[in-house]
This record gives sequence, structure tokens and C-alpha cells, in this order.
Amino acid sequence: MICELCGAVALSGFRVRVEGTVLNACRNCASGKDVVSEVSHKKDEKPKKKAVKAVVESFEVGDDLAFVDGFGEKIRHAREKAGLTQEDLGQKVNESHSLIHRIELGKFEPSKDLAKAIEKSLKIKILSNSQDAGDFVVSSSESKEITLGDMIVVRKRKK
Repeated sequence: MICELCGAVALSGFRVRVEGTVLNACRNCASGKDVVSEVSHKKDEKPKKKAVKAVVESFEVGDDLAFVDGFGEKIRHAREKAGLTQEDLGQKVNESHSLIHRIELGKFEPSKDLAKAIEKSLKIKILSNSQDAGDFVVSSSESKEITLGDMIVVRKRKK
């Protein structure tokens, strides 16, 4: 089982309710939460390889990589110089043109894999080692990851 709160891999854990949503949680993250049920695997059963592989790969990508400041503008400039539209670049990296648009505006920070694909397609550098941090590197602690709150749309009810 993978804890959906901290990302830890555990053989057992709990289903907990967090702000109305039921999630898998490890023993540490479950403490102090509304526990719905216990999740345990059979003694010989191991967590699914795909789930474990995804967690391992997320750490292998390298937390020491950070985006250069103004990476969106740099992508836009290189794309235009190459004579590509946002749709063309999106097709090259297997993403939608609207995602490319949001990245260029700096409203979305791509995954490290997508960033590497963009670098390869446009022959530019938008990732840098954070050890090389100068004035041009955004620290990895200033991540612009999407949260559940970013995805929720609240609609008013008609009376």
C-alpha cells in the first residue's frame, strides 16, 4: 500500500477520512485522523510493483533539479524560434496545447519528465541542479504543484 498523504510504501495502513475524502494512510499519517478501516495485506502479498516503481521513480528523477527562472518564457521563445505552434510542441511531447500554453505563462510547472522532453524537443535547458543555484534558479521548495483546491469548482445552487 502507498500512503496517499506522504507517499510512503507500507504493508499495512488505514483508510482515513480527511476533509470528507477517504484516503490510504500509513500508521504515522493516520494518527489523529478519522480512521474508517484498517488496510492490511496477506503475509506473503507484496505491494503492486507498478505502485512501488512509481514511488521509486519519483525519487530517482532527482530532487536536486529545479527550474530556471522564467522557464515558461524561455520555452515560448525557443518554440517560436523553431517555428512551432503550441499544438505542434504539444504533439512532440504528447501533451495538449492548453497545457503548453499554461506552462509558457508560468501557471503550471511541468513534471521533470515532461520538462526533459521539452528540453530535448526545443534543444534548450530549463532544468538546473539546485547546487548550481544562482539568481536564476527557482528552489524546489517553491513547487507549483496542483492541489485538490486548485481542481475544485464551487457552483452556487439556484434557490
